[in-house]
Amino acid sequence: MPFFLKRFAFPALLIVLLLIPRAWAAHKSLTEFSLEELMEIEVTSVSKKSQPLSQAAAAVFVISAEDIHRSGATTIPDLLRLVPGMQVAKLDANKWAVSARGFNGRFANKLLVMIDGRSIYLPVFSGVFWEMHDLVLEDIERIEVIRGPGGSLWGANAVNGVINIITRHAADTRGTLVSAAAGTQEYVSVALRQGLRLDDDSHLRLYAKYRGHGENDAATHDPADDFYNLHAGLRWDREIDAQTSMMLSGEISQGKSGQTIVEHSLSEPFFRQVDDDTEHGGGFLLGRWERRLRDSDEIRVQGYVDRSRYEDLGFDYRLHTYDLEFQHRFVPLARHEVTWGLGYRRTADRLVDTPLTFFPPRKRTDHLYSAFAQDRITIVADLLEATVGAKWEHHDSSGLQFQPTLRLLYTPGPQHTLWAAASRAVRTPSRGEDDIRINMGFFPPDTAHNPAAPLPTRVAVSGRRDLQAETVDAYEAGYRSQLHPSLFVDLALFYNRYKNLLGGRIAGFSLAEEPFVHGVLAVETTDRIEGRSHGAEVAASWRVLDNLKLQLAYTFLKLKIKTPDIPEPTLSQFEDTEAPKHQISLRSAFAVSDNLDLDLWLRYVDSLSNVAADVNVEKISVPSYITLDARIAWRHPHKKLEFALVGQNLLERRHAEFGGHDFFEVLATEVPRGIYGKVTWHF
Repeated sequence: MPFFLKRFAFPALLIVLLLIPRAWAAHKSLTEFSLEELMEIEVTSVSKKSQPLSQAAAAVFVISAEDIHRSGATTIPDLLRLVPGMQVAKLDANKWAVSARGFNGRFANKLLVMIDGRSIYLPVFSGVFWEMHDLVLEDIERIEVIRGPGGSLWGANAVNGVINIITRHAADTRGTLVSAAAGTQEYVSVALRQGLRLDDDSHLRLYAKYRGHGENDAATHDPADDFYNLHAGLRWDREIDAQTSMMLSGEISQGKSGQTIVEHSLSEPFFRQVDDDTEHGGGFLLGRWERRLRDSDEIRVQGYVDRSRYEDLGFDYRLHTYDLEFQHRFVPLARHEVTWGLGYRRTADRLVDTPLTFFPPRKRTDHLYSAFAQDRITIVADLLEATVGAKWEHHDSSGLQFQPTLRLLYTPGPQHTLWAAASRAVRTPSRGEDDIRINMGFFPPDTAHNPAAPLPTRVAVSGRRDLQAETVDAYEAGYRSQLHPSLFVDLALFYNRYKNLLGGRIAGFSLAEEPFVHGVLAVETTDRIEGRSHGAEVAASWRVLDNLKLQLAYTFLKLKIKTPDIPEPTLSQFEDTEAPKHQISLRSAFAVSDNLDLDLWLRYVDSLSNVAADVNVEKISVPSYITLDARIAWRHPHKKLEFALVGQNLLERRHAEFGGHDFFEVLATEVPRGIYGKVTWHF
């Protein structure tokens, strides 16, 4: 038996042995509960329309409001650990690396993340700054996660996956919510929400949340990664008539995050650790109008304005985004359901020079035009259907891109679904890959790898404007079944082939005279890297008894990167972001009584190898780890009042989840054991 299975098997078995006898005492039959709702749960992100999970020809996982409530998680990235195929690592107390099917890193750029259809990635690095985003978790209806390409509907950057965080309708949050948490790491978190009924047809939700978090642990330095976030916003929903609805939402936010940066110099001591604070914030306003013309004929228009700012010692960024999209679904012929749409996005940014980076030009405006069409074809009613679709996008930096998909869905019975898909998706080069100029590191004199051994050498990284878009050709297949009224399984297999992956290429060496003679190793962005990956993802849910449910998630991933036909040495960014080969998650949800819950969550994450800590040092590895979270919650039998106690990472004092540091030389820290208490009151 592999070592990781031996380490995982005992704690997993312990959970089952501890819980099943108590659950059995409740005298509930295995046949008294059905998981049929899992096959029929509604998802909207697969086809841009509401459809049951059983009809989704994609690897999709839904995190429900109940999953969120009982997980004990306090952040969106922590919740995403529930999903097979997702790689989630905490870099320090406020920064995360989140990806799907590999290529993980702080600026993971192959994952499209949205909140109510609003993209939250920053085009400067085509990634999500997770420390900028927080939600009142009780206001989330569900999180839909699609692993695999979504470019035919969602466009560029939906290369390896799509995450759509869907918040609740304002009518579903009437009344007052007060939530407060405090603990060893979760210093304080307070959320307030007021839901109002304005009239028979309109409702309003107002909310505010403050969250402060303590520092992580570190074996190599004294961490300074504490942070706070403050968010306040609203959502207004109105039913104009039986066929027409409107939604308006908006938010403002600000926050401050600590970090430790490695600052390099050409003279002794050559590098030092500097504590730094990051300030970030912004706001958005989103509007949506929907009208149903007939049963299968509907129109939707959505637009938003978003402003973001992010500044620290190495990076000072402002972004304004304007986005508008139109969508129409109709049935032109029997057996055909067509969805088509148009989109436009304008991004305008401003980057201020810092001691570490500069971006010529300092200001840049980009325009993105898009159109998509999708036809869902019923080949044999209630048995076989095909979906054919494509999206065309034109971006100022990468030109016209075409992203097609073909999906087949076979349903031999109401409890069984088989699907297969072939798709292409692209990722547009980021502003950083186009324009950045940064001193990435320094080699002190007479050190290994220094091409100017007696002199210090500076590593100067620069972007290029002639880069091609990254491309993936993906082949997927899956099986989804309710094998038993109490057992649900979901299996997905995939094979991906990547072209034009972006990384670094050593472009040459020279000597510079200012401020004194030193070497300059020039590294520029290249698009001549290729890759392949394959893997398997399993999700299973077993209702052992009426008051005990077990949920299992397993991920296998193998990723290989190569640099063909390049005579010069390369510095592939993906050597820094290798994903764990195996991941296992096992959760138990146990209702001890009508008002007492006990939840346990055990996770195994395989080791990370080939993680480069710095250009100056050898590559390091991050060991595999096992974590256990526990939550016990008591609800007042007559009032909507709940007290919860949550322990996190209980098996070890601390553990590392990612090695080295990120693009801006921010040192990673280790995740410590923690405990917090939470009170939630609805009235």
